[in-house]
Amino acid sequence: DPNNPLGLSIMAGELLGRGDIEQGLEFHRRAVAADPLHITNLGNMSIYLRMTGRLDEAEFYALKAMEVAPTSAIGAASLGYVRLLQGRAQEALDLVSAFPEERPGVQGDGYLFMVAMARHTLGDARGSDGALETYRDRYAADFPMHIAYLHAWRGEADLAFKWLDEAMAQDGGDIEVLSFMDPFLFSLHGDPRWQAITARWPEVDEWPEPPAP
Repeated sequence: DPNNPLGLSIMAGELLGRGDIEQGLEFHRRAVAADPLHITNLGNMSIYLRMTGRLDEAEFYALKAMEVAPTSAIGAASLGYVRLLQGRAQEALDLVSAFPEERPGVQGDGYLFMVAMARHTLGDARGSDGALETYRDRYAADFPMHIAYLHAWRGEADLAFKWLDEAMAQDGGDIEVLSFMDPFLFSLHGDPRWQAITARWPEVDEWPEPPAP
């Protein structure tokens, strides 16, 4: 069935993973259209759009996910990530406060991930440090890429690249290019080490870039 939501979402993930962004997003839009109440597909649609720098559309699908399933962590986390990138860190923190850290969301423990980022943006270094340290202690083996996101968000380039190297070493040649498009890594784009990373995917014609100041 060409309109099977599961098949469409799987194909979308494969396309996005290898850097075919427009076609991958189109397949996932079709998956959502085929089953508009599927909370995971709605949340993933928001995440994919956010990871490729399309914040307005990412916000739309995150809000839709929360409308469909108000108690779902994926909707709150998806919208929280968008709010962080919009400079609305307190709103991001408020969104995940309804979900205790024992209840995983996405990206390992979505609660700790969000707290580490939002607290940093709000100037609470101690709160950010505590959340990051706990996240790292729990998830370093499984989510090195996300620890790189946290350090990049905090402006800690050397630590961010250290964890990017760890993520690439862990996944070998199979790591997905989409992971490196995430706006959470925008602070690294001016570093010469970043160019060495993007050179791994010469087939990618266009990378999301930070908005002009």
